[in-house]
Amino acid sequence: MNIKWFAALAVFAVFQGCSNPQQASRDNFKQSVQAYLDKAYPRCYFTENFPVTTGPGPMSSDEGILRLLAKSGLLEEKDTGAKKPAASGGFGFDAGAKTVPVYAYDLTEEGRKYYTPEAETRMGGNKVGGFCFGKAKVLSIDPFTEPGDAMGQKVARVSYAYSVGGFPEWAKDGQLKSALKGLKADVESDSNPIKESRDLILTGNGWVLEGFVK
Repeated sequence: MNIKWFAALAVFAVFQGCSNPQQASRDNFKQSVQAYLDKAYPRCYFTENFPVTTGPGPMSSDEGILRLLAKSGLLEEKDTGAKKPAASGGFGFDAGAKTVPVYAYDLTEEGRKYYTPEAETRMGGNKVGGFCFGKAKVLSIDPFTEPGDAMGQKVARVSYAYSVGGFPEWAKDGQLKSALKGLKADVESDSNPIKESRDLILTGNGWVLEGFVK
């Protein structure tokens, strides 16, 4: 075997080793985590089918969110003329009032830009739409454990950091950020990255986050 041929084989072997998706490496873990985040985002921060009318009981947290979304121009709010008992404080209602109007909400043209029909399937198979947006990006793969055996599978514990972008301006409103679960952390992740630790499982196609193995 001549020197050139031997050198070519050596380079090929190194290349094959670096591209092996089953290796426990930062690059492979990063690709696996990114694949998971690509499925998790766009994220639905609020789900509801429209049009919807607020219920007859005291104001719920969802009703407060509907009012904030209307304030942001995503929903049209109409007074139905009916009244219901007032809850104590919050979301722009008069804390001293005994009753408040019953409102009907529907999507505006602006709201339809960010609304995904049938975004979620609930128990019983009911489809629900939602306000969904954002794209996540892995920033770093931090310490990870060497793969070990767990119930017949190779598992590695991986820590990583990511940020989320692509938010409309209305999503950065202070009240809305606090009202919608997860939105505040995601919006502020450009300056304060989100950090998580998850188990990755080795499959025939490479590493996959636990819970996403088919």
